[in-house]
Amino acid sequence: MFVRYCLGFLVLLLTAVVNVAAQTVQNPDPFAIAPASGASPSSTLDAADVAALSAALDRMQLQSRPTPESTRRFAQARADLARVSTLTGAAAAALSRSVVDQLNVLAAEVSPLGAAPEVFGVRSEQTLGTPECPKADMAAARCNPGEWLSTDARQFHTIKKRVYLRGSSENTTTTNVSASFVADADNTNVAIVFTAEAYMHDGAEPGEQRMFVRALLDGVPAQPGDVVFATTAGRSPRSFVFTANVDAGIHTVEMQWHVDQGSVGYLRDAALLIRTGSDGTSAQGSLVVKTPASGAQVTTTDAFWKNVPDMSDWIYVPPGAVLTATISAESYASNGKRIALRAFVDNALLLPADVVFAKGATPQSRMATFAASSVSSGWHKVTFQWLGENGGTAVFGDRSLALAAYPSSSARPRFPAVVAPSGPSVVTPSDGGLVAIPHMKANIHVPAKGNGEVAVQFSAEIGTQGGAQAGVVFAVDGKVKQFVTFSDGLDGAQLRSWVFEAKQLNAGMHELELFWYGGAGAGFGAYMGDRIMAVLSETGFIPDLAEAPRFGGGHIGVDSDHIGGIEALVGKRNVLAILWDPHSCDAGGTLPPECYDQTTVPKGKVESALYGLPQGGGGGVAMFEPNNVRSYFHSNSNDRFTMVNAGVLGWYNASEAPDYYQNHPGECVDGFEEASLAAFKDAVLQADAHFNYAAYDIDSNGRLDNSELAIVVIIPRPSTAGSQIVELIDNDCDGGGRVQADNVWLPQHIAKVNINLDENTAPNQFSVIAHELMHLLGGLDDLYFNTDTAVYPRDNSLMANNPGGSSHLDPMYKLALGWVTPKLITRSGDLSVADIKLGDTVYIMPRYNNPYEEEYFIIENRQKNLGAGFFDAEIDDEGIAVWHVVSDRTQNIKAPVGVTTDTWEDLHFTSSPAGSKGQMGRNGIRLIRPFQAMTPDGTAIFANAAAKDNVFWDNNEWSLLSNTCAIGPTTLTWSDCTASGYSLDFHSPSSNDMSITATVE
Repeated sequence: MFVRYCLGFLVLLLTAVVNVAAQTVQNPDPFAIAPASGASPSSTLDAADVAALSAALDRMQLQSRPTPESTRRFAQARADLARVSTLTGAAAAALSRSVVDQLNVLAAEVSPLGAAPEVFGVRSEQTLGTPECPKADMAAARCNPGEWLSTDARQFHTIKKRVYLRGSSENTTTTNVSASFVADADNTNVAIVFTAEAYMHDGAEPGEQRMFVRALLDGVPAQPGDVVFATTAGRSPRSFVFTANVDAGIHTVEMQWHVDQGSVGYLRDAALLIRTGSDGTSAQGSLVVKTPASGAQVTTTDAFWKNVPDMSDWIYVPPGAVLTATISAESYASNGKRIALRAFVDNALLLPADVVFAKGATPQSRMATFAASSVSSGWHKVTFQWLGENGGTAVFGDRSLALAAYPSSSARPRFPAVVAPSGPSVVTPSDGGLVAIPHMKANIHVPAKGNGEVAVQFSAEIGTQGGAQAGVVFAVDGKVKQFVTFSDGLDGAQLRSWVFEAKQLNAGMHELELFWYGGAGAGFGAYMGDRIMAVLSETGFIPDLAEAPRFGGGHIGVDSDHIGGIEALVGKRNVLAILWDPHSCDAGGTLPPECYDQTTVPKGKVESALYGLPQGGGGGVAMFEPNNVRSYFHSNSNDRFTMVNAGVLGWYNASEAPDYYQNHPGECVDGFEEASLAAFKDAVLQADAHFNYAAYDIDSNGRLDNSELAIVVIIPRPSTAGSQIVELIDNDCDGGGRVQADNVWLPQHIAKVNINLDENTAPNQFSVIAHELMHLLGGLDDLYFNTDTAVYPRDNSLMANNPGGSSHLDPMYKLALGWVTPKLITRSGDLSVADIKLGDTVYIMPRYNNPYEEEYFIIENRQKNLGAGFFDAEIDDEGIAVWHVVSDRTQNIKAPVGVTTDTWEDLHFTSSPAGSKGQMGRNGIRLIRPFQAMTPDGTAIFANAAAKDNVFWDNNEWSLLSNTCAIGPTTLTWSDCTASGYSLDFHSPSSNDMSITATVE
C-alpha cells in the first residue's frame, strides 16, 4: 500500500522537484465520452423560469428607487412574463428573450446591494483519527494513533476528532467538524460544501454498508437532510452541497454522521466550506442555491443528453464576474456503467465540456464544478444535463446546486477559475514522484490589509489501476499547504472533488498550484482527465469564525499542555444532576452553625436553581425563577443553547463515613489515589438504580462523553469553594479505570458543585453550577487571577471571580460558542452600542498583517439595571467594556500595559505557569480598565479602592488612543507594544444605548 507523504517531506520534495509536466496517456482515454446527441437547453421560459424571474423582479423593485416610470416598466415586465406561457413556438421564444432583456436593463439601473462581510468560511481537519497527545504518552503507548476516524453508530452524532489529554483522558468538547458564520442580511443563501476521504468496512450485508452525513444548521438539518455519503471500501473523497436560507446574524454548522447497523464507516481528511450570499442584483456578486425536496430517485437510460430534473436556475452575473456552477448528487449507474454530466449557461457550454461524474453501481455523494469567465452581465439560466452509458441506468437521489458569480479582474484576481483544455488524459510518473498538474495554477490578489484567505474547489476525473493510490497536493507560493488521497483504484476512473484552503496570506499576489503523485511501486502512474480549480479569496474575517479559537477546551487536566480549541455550543445538551449527601454534619442530628445537608437544601430547591420551577421532592416554591441555570443560558446564548433536564436524582446518602473520602497517602481508595474522587464514583453508581446511562450513548461507541450527557454531582456545603471539574479515572490504581454502568463507560469528567442555596445570603449560587457546566460542556478556561490587575476581568465574566454573582460570560467566550454576532469596525465613524442583553451584537477591531496568531479588540455595552431574567445585576460598573484578545501563546505571556513582567508571572497559579497553555484564558482574554497613571516600573495606579470598581468606559473617562505601551493608561496597543491604529471616544453617559466614535487609521 502506498505510504502517505508526511507534510515535512512534501515541503522538501516540492521545493526540490523540477515541475515536470505530467505525460499524455498513451492508452485509450478512460474518460472519453462517446459522441452523444441531445438538444441544448431550450431558450423558451418554462413555468419554473417564470416563477424564478418573477421573484427576481420583486427583489429588484425593492432595491430600486421608485418612480412612475420604473413602476411602469416593472409592471410591463411582469405582464410579459405572464404572457409567455400563453404562447408557443417562435412567438414564445421571442417573448422569452424580450423578458430577459427587460430584466437586464432593469438590473443595470438598480443600485447594487453591498456584499456580506465574508462570502465564505472554510475549515480543514486532517487525519481525523489521530489523537493529539504529548510525545511522552505516545511513546508509552497510552495513545493509539491512527489516521482514520470510525463509527458504527446508528444515530447521528457530530463528527469530531479524537483528542486525548495527558495521554489517557479523552476530551469531548473540542475539534469538531463545525464552523460558525455571519449572515449580513436577512434572506441570505447558504451553500455548505462538505468533503471527506471516506470508506465503509466491507463486513455488512449487501446494501447495508452505507454512511449517512447531514449538516446541522443551528441545530436543524440543512437541505436535503441526510445523504448517502459512502458505500464502498474505496478510499477516496466524497462530497455534497447542503443548502439553506437564513436571516441576519451568527449561525453554526455541525457535520454529523452514522452508518447502517452492523457496518463501520471511516473518515480521514475532511473539509467544510460555507458559502454565503444573495441571489439579488449586486455588483459585488451573487449566490444561488437550490435543493429539490427529497423523494423518489430520478433516472435515465438514454445515451443522449437531457436535462437533469430540477437542476436549473437563474443567476444575476455582475460585470466582470467569473461564473461557477456546482452540482452534487447521490449517484450511481447500473451494470458498471458511467454517468456523464455537463452544464450550460443559457445555450453555451460551461467548462469543462463534460465529465465522467460517476461509475459503477455503488451509491455515494459526488460533486462537480463548471465555470466560465466571459459571461455578459445580466440574468442568465444555468442548466445541468446528463446521460447514461449504453446498457446501464443512471440514477440520482438527493441533489443540489450552487451557482456563484463574483467579479475578478486579471490585475487583481479574487475568484479565478482555471479549466484544463479537454483532450487526452495525463499520467503521473510510475515512480510516484510529485509533479505539477498541467494547467492547474492560478494567481490571487490579497488587499493591503492582508490576512488573505483562499478556498479552492478542485474537481478532476482521476483513476489508478490495481489498487494503487493517487494524491493531490495544494501549494501556495511553492509551499505545501495540504494534501489528500484522491483515488486508491477501487472505485474506478471517475470525477472526484475536494476543497483546499490557506489562510493568513500577506498582502500582494500569490501563486496557487496543484501537484499530484500516484502509482508508487506499481509500475504505472495515475491518470487524470478533465479538471478545474475554482478559487475563492477574500480578506479573512478576524476572528476566524470557521475555526475553534485556541483557548480552553484542551486542558481540563491542569498538567496538560494541549489546546484543542473552543467549539460552538448550540442546540440542546442533556444534563444529569445527582444530589449526594456526605452527612458531614453532627451525627446526633443537631445542625451546628453553617452546616448544610439534604434537609436544609431540599431537592425542590435544587431543581428550582437548575430549571426554575420545582418538579417535586420538596421546596414547594419557585425560588429561583426567573434566575436559574436554564434561563441564564437562554439569556447568554440568545436562545441558541438549551440545557435539557435528563434528571435530578437523589438525595443519595454517602455509602461510607465522611473520613473515608479524605485522602489516605500511599493508598488507593476504591480505585483512586485521591480518595475524595471515590465520593463521585459512589454518587454516579447509586444513581444507576434510577437512571439508564446507556440510553444516552448516542454514537453507540460504548462510552459517554459530555456532549451526550453532562453529569453534575451536587453536595450540600456552607460554601461553594472547592467546586470544580473532577476526573473519574485513575490509571495508576488497580480498579481505577473508567467507571462503568449499564454496560457503558461513564464520562471521564464530571462537575462537582458545593452549594447551600441560601436565597437570602447567596441568591445567585445557581451561577456556580453554570460556571462548572461551561467547563464541562464548553471547555472554557477560568479567567480569575491570584489578585487584581489592570486587565483583570473581576466579576464581569461567568468564568472570572464572581461567586454569588450573575454576570454574563465575556464576549470572547460568547463569540467562540456562537452566541453573539460580530461586526467589524473597518472605517472611522460613530457607533450606537446597545446593552448586550438587549441584542446580540459585539464590535470587533481586528489586527491585520499580524505576524502572530489572531489578535483583536471587542467592544460591548454592559448594564446591570434591566431586572430579573437579564442577569448582570451584580457587576461592578456599567458602560462600554473594551476587551483585548491575544491568541498567540508567545505574545500573551508578555505583560500587558499596566502590569510588570514580574507581576504578570506571579499572578498565575503554580500548577499552570504563565507560559503554559493552561493559562491561555487568563493570559489572552483581557479587560482594558481605566486607571489614572503608571509607576516608573509600569504598574497601574488606581486613585483608590473605589477606582478599581470603575472597569468600563463612558463620557466620564478619557479617550483610548492608538499608541505604544510606553504611553500608559490611554493606550490601545497590540501585545507586542506596537500602536493598534484604533482610537475610541466615549460620548454618552452609561445607558442601555451608548454612543462612541471609532477612528481607524
